[in-house]
Amino acid sequence: MFKIVGLYRVHNQNEGFEQYYVNELVPRLLEIPGVIKVEVTRLAPSPFHDTLGVKEETPYFMQGDMYFESAESLQEALSSPEGIEVARLIIENAFEFVTLYVGDSYTFHSES
Repeated sequence: MFKIVGLYRVHNQNEGFEQYYVNELVPRLLEIPGVIKVEVTRLAPSPFHDTLGVKEETPYFMQGDMYFESAESLQEALSSPEGIEVARLIIENAFEFVTLYVGDSYTFHSES
């Protein structure tokens, strides 16, 4: 399974942007042909930081993942009218604080 990962850096409008993302962008993302699902994760520093004595703040407050069946379906989605429109919205509203990646995702499950 392929996905696009968006990491959103901490900035002065976190709450407002998260609401915009969930209420405005996610419905549009789900309308893009080939999108299987969208996941949004609100990020916080790892508890391992305290255990290891690391005093580092996370630079990101949110992660958005958009899943596709294949690399081909991801490519088709990006060039669809819906994909182009969402890309435009992300550039207009988040370009300064988003980092985007494309990945090939593997899932493992516990046997218990």
